[in-house]
Amino acid sequence: MSCTRGEPLPSTAADTACPPNPDRPARRKPLPGSLYERKQMTRTYLVTGSASGIGAATVDYLRDRGAHVIGVDRHRADITVDLAADEGRAELVAQTRDLAHGRLDAVIACAGVGLLDPVTLKVNYFGAVATLEGLRPLLAAGTDPRAAVVSSFAALLPSNPRLVEAALAGDESKATKVAEEAIAQRDHRTTPTPRRSTHSTAGSADTRSPSNGPAPA
Repeated sequence: MSCTRGEPLPSTAADTACPPNPDRPARRKPLPGSLYERKQMTRTYLVTGSASGIGAATVDYLRDRGAHVIGVDRHRADITVDLAADEGRAELVAQTRDLAHGRLDAVIACAGVGLLDPVTLKVNYFGAVATLEGLRPLLAAGTDPRAAVVSSFAALLPSNPRLVEAALAGDESKATKVAEEAIAQRDHRTTPTPRRSTHSTAGSADTRSPSNGPAPA
Protein backbone atom coordinates (compact mmCIF):
# COMPACT_ATOMS: atom_id res chain seq x y z
CA MET A 1 0.00 0.00 0.00
CA SER A 2 1.11 3.57 -0.59
CA CYS A 3 -0.03 7.15 0.01
CA THR A 4 0.46 8.72 -3.42
CA ARG A 5 2.71 8.12 -6.39
CA GLY A 6 4.15 4.90 -4.94
CA GLU A 7 5.31 6.42 -1.66
CA PRO A 8 5.35 3.89 1.21
CA LEU A 9 2.97 4.19 4.15
CA PRO A 10 4.42 5.44 7.46
CA SER A 11 6.06 2.60 9.38
CA THR A 12 5.33 3.93 12.87
CA ALA A 13 2.12 4.73 14.67
CA ALA A 14 3.45 8.15 15.58
CA ASP A 15 3.71 9.14 11.93
CA THR A 16 0.20 8.42 10.65
CA ALA A 17 -0.17 11.14 8.01
CA CYS A 18 0.84 10.78 4.38
CA PRO A 19 3.42 13.33 3.17
CA PRO A 20 1.87 16.32 1.38
CA ASN A 21 1.55 16.16 -2.38
CA PRO A 22 2.76 19.48 -3.90
CA ASP A 23 0.84 18.76 -7.12
CA ARG A 24 -2.52 18.47 -5.36
CA PRO A 25 -4.54 21.76 -5.02
CA ALA A 26 -5.17 22.93 -1.47
CA ARG A 27 -8.57 22.12 0.01
CA ARG A 28 -11.03 24.95 0.61
CA LYS A 29 -11.61 25.90 4.20
CA PRO A 30 -15.20 25.26 5.27
CA LEU A 31 -17.36 28.35 5.65
CA PRO A 32 -18.32 29.18 9.26
CA GLY A 33 -21.80 28.78 10.63
CA SER A 34 -24.95 27.25 9.22
CA LEU A 35 -26.26 27.50 5.66
CA TYR A 36 -28.71 30.17 6.91
CA GLU A 37 -25.89 32.28 8.35
CA ARG A 38 -23.83 31.97 5.17
CA LYS A 39 -26.78 33.22 3.12
CA GLN A 40 -27.07 36.29 5.34
CA MET A 41 -23.58 37.39 4.28
CA THR A 42 -24.83 38.13 0.78
CA ARG A 43 -28.13 39.82 1.67
CA THR A 44 -28.95 43.50 2.07
CA TYR A 45 -31.41 44.53 4.79
CA LEU A 46 -33.03 47.84 5.66
CA VAL A 47 -34.13 48.32 9.28
CA THR A 48 -36.14 51.34 10.44
CA GLY A 49 -35.97 52.42 14.07
CA SER A 50 -32.35 51.24 14.08
CA ALA A 51 -31.01 53.64 16.74
CA SER A 52 -32.57 51.93 19.76
CA GLY A 53 -34.64 49.07 21.10
CA ILE A 54 -35.72 46.20 18.87
CA GLY A 55 -34.42 47.95 15.77
CA ALA A 56 -30.91 48.34 17.19
CA ALA A 57 -30.87 44.73 18.39
CA THR A 58 -31.98 43.54 14.95
CA VAL A 59 -29.21 45.52 13.25
CA ASP A 60 -26.58 44.08 15.61
CA TYR A 61 -27.88 40.54 15.08
CA LEU A 62 -27.73 40.79 11.29
CA ARG A 63 -24.37 42.57 11.10
CA ASP A 64 -22.81 40.04 13.45
CA ARG A 65 -23.71 37.41 10.86
CA GLY A 66 -22.16 39.31 8.00
CA ALA A 67 -25.25 40.87 6.44
CA HIS A 68 -25.19 44.31 4.83
CA VAL A 69 -27.62 46.41 6.88
CA ILE A 70 -28.88 49.94 6.22
CA GLY A 71 -30.17 51.56 9.41
CA VAL A 72 -32.88 54.24 9.37
CA ASP A 73 -33.78 56.55 12.25
CA ARG A 74 -33.96 60.23 13.20
CA HIS A 75 -30.37 60.11 14.49
CA ARG A 76 -27.38 57.76 14.67
CA ALA A 77 -28.27 55.89 11.49
CA ASP A 78 -27.12 55.41 7.90
CA ILE A 79 -30.23 57.28 6.77
CA THR A 80 -31.56 59.99 9.10
CA VAL A 81 -35.15 60.93 8.27
CA ASP A 82 -38.47 61.62 10.00
CA LEU A 83 -41.05 59.00 8.95
CA ALA A 84 -43.85 61.19 10.30
CA ALA A 85 -43.40 63.54 7.33
CA ASP A 86 -43.91 63.02 3.60
CA GLU A 87 -40.52 64.58 2.92
CA GLY A 88 -38.79 62.11 5.21
CA ARG A 89 -40.50 59.14 3.60
CA ALA A 90 -39.52 60.31 0.10
CA GLU A 91 -35.94 60.88 1.24
CA LEU A 92 -35.85 57.38 2.72
CA VAL A 93 -36.64 55.85 -0.67
CA ALA A 94 -34.17 58.06 -2.53
CA GLN A 95 -31.26 57.42 -0.16
CA THR A 96 -31.98 53.70 0.05
CA ARG A 97 -31.92 53.42 -3.73
CA ASP A 98 -28.41 54.89 -3.73
CA LEU A 99 -27.02 52.97 -0.76
CA ALA A 100 -28.50 49.63 -1.82
CA HIS A 101 -27.58 50.09 -5.50
CA GLY A 102 -31.16 49.61 -6.64
CA ARG A 103 -32.01 46.37 -4.81
CA LEU A 104 -32.99 45.13 -1.35
CA ASP A 105 -33.43 41.61 -0.02
CA ALA A 106 -35.42 42.48 3.10
CA VAL A 107 -37.11 45.36 4.92
CA ILE A 108 -37.75 45.23 8.67
CA ALA A 109 -39.91 48.14 9.84
CA CYS A 110 -39.32 48.63 13.56
CA ALA A 111 -39.76 52.42 13.79
CA GLY A 112 -42.46 53.46 16.22
CA VAL A 113 -43.38 55.77 19.10
CA GLY A 114 -45.80 55.46 22.00
CA LEU A 115 -47.13 58.98 22.51
CA LEU A 116 -50.69 60.18 23.00
CA ASP A 117 -50.23 62.36 19.95
CA PRO A 118 -51.09 62.10 16.22
CA VAL A 119 -47.36 61.60 15.54
CA THR A 120 -47.84 58.02 16.78
CA LEU A 121 -50.34 57.42 14.00
CA LYS A 122 -48.07 59.09 11.45
CA VAL A 123 -44.99 57.03 12.33
CA ASN A 124 -46.39 53.69 13.46
CA TYR A 125 -48.99 53.26 10.74
CA PHE A 126 -48.55 55.61 7.80
CA GLY A 127 -44.76 55.63 8.16
CA ALA A 128 -44.63 51.83 8.03
CA VAL A 129 -47.00 51.67 5.05
CA ALA A 130 -44.99 54.32 3.17
CA THR A 131 -41.76 52.45 3.89
CA LEU A 132 -43.04 49.18 2.44
CA GLU A 133 -44.79 50.75 -0.54
CA GLY A 134 -41.87 53.04 -1.38
CA LEU A 135 -39.27 50.28 -1.18
CA ARG A 136 -41.32 47.62 -2.94
CA PRO A 137 -39.58 48.12 -6.32
CA LEU A 138 -36.19 47.63 -4.66
CA LEU A 139 -37.44 44.46 -2.98
CA ALA A 140 -38.75 43.18 -6.31
CA ALA A 141 -35.19 43.44 -7.63
CA GLY A 142 -33.75 41.51 -4.65
CA THR A 143 -33.24 37.81 -4.01
CA ASP A 144 -36.00 35.97 -2.12
CA PRO A 145 -37.33 39.33 -0.81
CA ARG A 146 -38.92 39.54 2.62
CA ALA A 147 -40.72 42.29 4.57
CA ALA A 148 -41.70 42.46 8.23
CA VAL A 149 -43.42 45.07 10.41
CA VAL A 150 -42.55 44.88 14.11
CA SER A 151 -44.47 46.21 17.11
CA SER A 152 -43.33 45.99 20.72
CA PHE A 153 -46.77 46.85 22.11
CA ALA A 154 -49.96 44.83 21.83
CA ALA A 155 -53.17 45.06 23.85
CA LEU A 156 -56.89 44.45 23.53
CA LEU A 157 -58.31 47.95 23.72
CA PRO A 158 -61.40 49.70 22.36
CA SER A 159 -60.89 51.12 18.88
CA ASN A 160 -62.19 54.17 17.09
CA PRO A 161 -64.03 52.96 13.94
CA ARG A 162 -63.64 56.33 12.18
CA LEU A 163 -59.91 56.30 12.80
CA VAL A 164 -59.51 52.72 11.59
CA GLU A 165 -61.59 53.43 8.48
CA ALA A 166 -59.56 56.51 7.58
CA ALA A 167 -56.26 54.71 8.16
CA LEU A 168 -57.18 51.71 6.04
CA ALA A 169 -58.40 54.05 3.30
CA GLY A 170 -54.98 55.71 3.28
CA ASP A 171 -56.44 59.11 4.23
CA GLU A 172 -53.74 60.40 6.54
CA SER A 173 -55.22 63.90 6.79
CA LYS A 174 -58.61 62.61 7.93
CA ALA A 175 -57.08 60.02 10.26
CA THR A 176 -54.93 62.70 11.88
CA LYS A 177 -57.95 64.94 12.40
CA VAL A 178 -59.92 62.09 14.00
CA ALA A 179 -56.96 61.32 16.27
CA GLU A 180 -56.73 64.96 17.34
CA GLU A 181 -60.45 64.98 18.16
CA ALA A 182 -60.13 61.78 20.18
CA ILE A 183 -57.22 63.19 22.17
CA ALA A 184 -59.11 66.44 22.82
CA GLN A 185 -62.15 64.47 24.09
CA ARG A 186 -59.94 62.43 26.39
CA ASP A 187 -58.28 65.55 27.78
CA HIS A 188 -61.70 67.12 28.34
CA ARG A 189 -62.95 64.07 30.27
CA THR A 190 -59.85 63.79 32.43
CA THR A 191 -59.86 65.91 35.60
CA PRO A 192 -56.43 66.52 37.19
CA THR A 193 -56.21 65.32 40.81
CA PRO A 194 -53.33 65.19 43.29
CA ARG A 195 -54.46 61.78 44.51
CA ARG A 196 -53.05 58.57 43.06
CA SER A 197 -55.50 57.21 40.50
CA THR A 198 -55.70 53.73 38.94
CA HIS A 199 -58.73 54.31 36.70
CA SER A 200 -58.47 54.26 32.93
CA THR A 201 -60.57 55.71 30.15
CA ALA A 202 -61.52 54.12 26.86
CA GLY A 203 -60.49 57.28 25.07
CA SER A 204 -56.84 56.64 25.90
CA ALA A 205 -56.80 53.85 23.31
CA ASP A 206 -58.31 55.78 20.42
CA THR A 207 -55.06 56.92 18.83
CA ARG A 208 -53.46 53.48 19.04
CA SER A 209 -56.02 51.54 17.02
CA PRO A 210 -54.28 51.70 13.61
CA SER A 211 -51.18 50.03 15.08
CA ASN A 212 -53.31 47.13 16.30
CA GLY A 213 -55.78 47.07 13.41
CA PRO A 214 -55.55 44.94 10.28
CA ALA A 215 -52.78 45.77 7.85
CA PRO A 216 -53.69 46.85 4.32
CA ALA A 217 -53.46 44.21 1.62
